[in-house]
Amino acid sequence: MRGQFTELDGHDAYELLGIAPGASPKEIKRAHIALVRKHHPDRFQDERAKAEGAERTRLINAARDVLLNHRASYDAARRPPEPEPDEELIEDPWDTAASTAPPDPWATAAAGAPQPGPWDTAAAGAPHPGPWTPTAPGPPPPPRVRHIHHYHPTTPRRGAYKAGIGCAVFVFVCWALIVGTVVITSLRPDGPEAETSVHDDLAGTWTGTVQDRYGRRAKWAVELKLKKGERVGEVRYLKGRCAGKAVPVSYAGKSLIIRTDFPDGQSSCDVGDITLTRRKDGKADIVYYASNQKTKRTTGVLRHPD
Repeated sequence: MRGQFTELDGHDAYELLGIAPGASPKEIKRAHIALVRKHHPDRFQDERAKAEGAERTRLINAARDVLLNHRASYDAARRPPEPEPDEELIEDPWDTAASTAPPDPWATAAAGAPQPGPWDTAAAGAPHPGPWTPTAPGPPPPPRVRHIHHYHPTTPRRGAYKAGIGCAVFVFVCWALIVGTVVITSLRPDGPEAETSVHDDLAGTWTGTVQDRYGRRAKWAVELKLKKGERVGEVRYLKGRCAGKAVPVSYAGKSLIIRTDFPDGQSSCDVGDITLTRRKDGKADIVYYASNQKTKRTTGVLRHPD
């Protein structure tokens, strides 16, 4: 899979989630949630353990995304290439032929003496042969019977007929699978799918300001509306100029990971997943991690307006 699915860093997506290649989407999601809860960096105090947990969480999220959104192409890339058939070598009969013509058997034959006449060696007193007389003609040859070729039509082989039916059925099944895949893909709902619900400690309306920790250190306003037990909330940036859905995807420890989903016309509003953690003073820390899931790229503090 060289050049493909680089977000997995060479790992196998099924092995990362600890599932079999034939696992269903529900099994994939269930394994993802369990592993995120186990390896989320907020569960550790040691910096090294937090870094390892963040890296493991990133790989687990990448494996989940690949198997839910690009499973067909990933499974095709995992298959080993089919071996090419060995080339058949045909010997050239002229490679072993002699380079010269065979010798003439008559070239070394001795010249023979002329044969004597039969009467030159006959005994004395033997009668001399009489004049030549033609022999009586033999019987005429039998009449030739003209052979008439009768055409016998060949009957079609039953095996070839069955093979033709098998090919037609195979082509039909392939087309049915392709059409079914397209239909299922088109019927899947757009945007991320919620995998958990909002807990009581993080329910309510949260507002505040976040700031980038690198680059221009830009600031912007954030508003989150989360209802207890609900699987979809609301998110607003820049005082309502960016408005979309807040979809909880996992809950580990005291942190809720939220994936944002904005309309097509506001795709530039998406700045990444939100990690929301309730503090003891009633406020909540909001963090946007970098793509490596280790570095806190943007941070801020949210509070209830009331």
